[in-house]
Amino acid sequence: WPCGPSHRRHASKKMPREGSSSVRAVVRLRPLLPFEVDAGHESCCQVADDRSILVRVGPSGHQWRKYVFDACLPDDRSQKQVFQDSGVVYLLDEALAGYAATVLAYGQTGSGKTYTMMGRSVSAERNNADEVKKS
Repeated sequence: WPCGPSHRRHASKKMPREGSSSVRAVVRLRPLLPFEVDAGHESCCQVADDRSILVRVGPSGHQWRKYVFDACLPDDRSQKQVFQDSGVVYLLDEALAGYAATVLAYGQTGSGKTYTMMGRSVSAERNNADEVKKS
């Protein structure tokens, strides 16, 4: 995180303390897409608490593996909550104050990068545009 003058620091339980790492790994689970729900799919991940997720593993899918991150956000969070809880609001404030800031969404195709960065409406518009391109 950029280190600006202390009078501009935002108090937040989600933000790192002075001297902590400048990189944070935040996981946001996306909700299942309508076609996934219609097909009877279930999510392979669950948020266990605000710092860890459980991922279904094994051939039977009855085993779970726990992974720990700086923050884990469930699929029911609003876009505003995601930006606040992940520190993006803080980074935007710092960027507007002249500090360098980067937010990176990483994941395989269909994992929810656009959804995380732009929200449901933009993702829906993009999917509609993709459908028009295919026809």
